[in-house]
Amino acid sequence: MISTGVTAWGAGCLSIDRAGPVDFQLMNVTGETQHVAVTISEHDGKTVLSESYEVGERKPNGEATVIREEKFVEARNDDRFAIDVELSSGESAESGFQVMCMGRDNAMELFVAEIREYPEKGDTYFEFEQSVCG
Repeated sequence: MISTGVTAWGAGCLSIDRAGPVDFQLMNVTGETQHVAVTISEHDGKTVLSESYEVGERKPNGEATVIREEKFVEARNDDRFAIDVELSSGESAESGFQVMCMGRDNAMELFVAEIREYPEKGDTYFEFEQSVCG
């Protein structure tokens, strides 16, 4: 009985503290190609992704054009990251995300930055999302 309790406790701890991959997705929902600089840093300031992208305009059917960086960093639950994005035209935004679903079955850690526009003004802005444990 005691060894069963220890085994279950140990197995639970390993799955919670296990590091796993985090993905990043950059989406362009505007009608123009966008040039974007992206920097993602760990909570302590260490840069884990620093890239410039050219993201094509949205597709004729209205779907976003997507660039995906798979497994750009390994992380554990509660790890925190900061993201800075800047368009070549000068618009910029900052956000953050926290890893929450690592070790859960069929869960994926995904952080998304979307480039959007106000149709009546033509101004661009960013929206941020992240995966949610199901």
